[in-house]
Amino acid sequence: MDQLHTAREQRFLDMAGEMADDFAKRAAIHDEEGSFPFENYERLKESGYTRLIIPESLGGLGATMLERIKAQERLAQGCGATALAINMHFNSVGLLVDLYRKFKAPNVEHKLRRIAAERLICGGSGSEPDNAIIALRPRTEARRVDGGWMVNGRKIFGTQSVAIDHFLFEATCEDGPHGPTIITCFVSPRDTPGLNFKDDWHVMGMRATASRSSELKDAFVPDVDVVLQRRVSQSGRITKVFAKAPFTIGAPYIGIAVSARDFTVEFMRERRRFPLKNPMSHLPAVYNKVGEMDLLIEGARAAMWKA
Repeated sequence: MDQLHTAREQRFLDMAGEMADDFAKRAAIHDEEGSFPFENYERLKESGYTRLIIPESLGGLGATMLERIKAQERLAQGCGATALAINMHFNSVGLLVDLYRKFKAPNVEHKLRRIAAERLICGGSGSEPDNAIIALRPRTEARRVDGGWMVNGRKIFGTQSVAIDHFLFEATCEDGPHGPTIITCFVSPRDTPGLNFKDDWHVMGMRATASRSSELKDAFVPDVDVVLQRRVSQSGRITKVFAKAPFTIGAPYIGIAVSARDFTVEFMRERRRFPLKNPMSHLPAVYNKVGEMDLLIEGARAAMWKA
């Protein structure tokens, strides 16, 4: 066991590492083709990795934030796109976990138990066109109707959109009983008429994340699928339950940096240039550059792990 990690952390690192080594064999192909790594997701489900952060009392593995971050860094060393995509699953599930711990809502507990037992994939989309801080006031509109809400609007960057079983998003009801109110919805895309994902993820990087935009046209959201209601912030402060998601995105990118560093070392070890008699790995400049990479990576790790 690495002295930097506890036994529990090493357990999750080993789980992530075994899959990462397998995912690495196909990562470049998925990136070149822009194809989604469905086979990777089957491995994530079979191994139990998808229930990593759900409390053990609800059928999950109960990983802490630090355990999750370390595992995600290791997974990204095999396939950055898969690690980044499943991180969005953890962000959505993590919000449910926080809500469960804070409010003990029966509908939230039921969803978490189902996600753990059935190895369901969750995703979400908070971003909207022309909206800088969506958590303060989503432009997607919600209107109260019998038994639920009617929702209209657009979302962008719906990572892993082609594989999700539950979709998390927010909308604003302007005429709430206590003023403008934001509702947090957690719905099944296949069971929500009016919710559609567009085939518009044609990008230069992270092709395999399938981060498509979505549109809601008179999409009905039943009350049981609303996991949180909160008033629009008058102060500009964002509720704490949304603080973790942006933080954790850094872990896969540290893993990608580690993989790039390792590739560089191996490449230079075999690279020969005339008139040098030895590979370029013998050059002091190469040693210095690799050392700079190590310092940057360890600095990023220190900031992430300590925070």
